[in-house]
Amino acid sequence: MKKLFVSVLIVAFAQSAFAVRHHEFAASYGEGTHNQIVNGFANVVGTILTIGYADVTDLTWSGAYNFKYAFHPVNFVGLGVVTSYQTSKGDIVQGTSKNKNGDLRVVVGKAEGKYLTIMPTVSLNWFDFDYVCMYSRLAAGYSLTKTTQTHTVEKVTNHTSDSYWGFQFVPVAIEAGSPLVRAFMELGYGYEGIINVGVKCKF
Repeated sequence: MKKLFVSVLIVAFAQSAFAVRHHEFAASYGEGTHNQIVNGFANVVGTILTIGYADVTDLTWSGAYNFKYAFHPVNFVGLGVVTSYQTSKGDIVQGTSKNKNGDLRVVVGKAEGKYLTIMPTVSLNWFDFDYVCMYSRLAAGYSLTKTTQTHTVEKVTNHTSDSYWGFQFVPVAIEAGSPLVRAFMELGYGYEGIINVGVKCKF
């Protein structure tokens, strides 16, 4: 009986791992991106080091809109590319006078940012059955940013463009649904967000 049970598990895994190759498209939304976290940390440190008198960008973020294509030569390996787009906007504040809350800060301008990241990605399935799958994923590539800061007091507008390496590490992710359309959730860190939820189509 024990040998039969082990044999069934082996056959099930083999069918799951080496099923017919396929393609997939995915669209998702992520929160808690690397850009959000690093920018918030830099603002806090800048305020502390200058005793609150440095210009600090008080931004709100759109979250990350992620689009992925992947090809599975065998079912347990996915090779593809992911594109992530995010925006930010807010005030440039400076600690020179009190506002209505009593804080030492005043708005001196507006700021906007656009962030585009393109990364090759690889995923490995822990298991993949007809209606549920668990996997891990890694992505690394290039990120482009464009920021605009308009100082209303000084009547100056600054445009800045930059590029740097981008990444996303997903130690655990789960998807569920039909064999062709599934909802998924990924937990990780990087330019797609700490938590990333969306829908994927397979064909």
